[in-house]
Amino acid sequence: RLRQMIARNQAFEDRMGSFPVYAGPELIGSAIIKPLPNNEGVDTDDVQIGWHLKKQFWGRGYATEVARALIRYGTVVAAPPIMFGLIHPKPAGLHLGNSPANAASIRVAERLKAEPQGLVYRYYGIELQHFLLRPSALSAAPAKDQK
Repeated sequence: RLRQMIARNQAFEDRMGSFPVYAGPELIGSAIIKPLPNNEGVDTDDVQIGWHLKKQFWGRGYATEVARALIRYGTVVAAPPIMFGLIHPKPAGLHLGNSPANAASIRVAERLKAEPQGLVYRYYGIELQHFLLRPSALSAAPAKDQK
């Protein structure tokens, strides 16, 4: 699987792909910025950001910090006018998670001024909650997490 991720990053000329997330020297998760695949698995022009963090690092502001960094990075290297965040309707989803245990993911989207688009069946062959992220809204988002 790691070889597949490396090959995919290289196919994007290292502009997009998967990246490690560190807190000091400790690896605490991963982040992605990549084209969204349609329901047939073919990459679209839509760009997705996402992250996965170890549970012990939830609730500390890392997700918001990573998301903001991805959006800034995306505006420089991918230059899409908009990006998307997808939230899986089940707790152990592929993306951000949308359950009482992962309600913080919705709050991260809100902090980023993401625009909820409802449930969509457009990507990955599954229904996902869809958030539109406008990089221009990032400057309007608060710099620190508000708990």
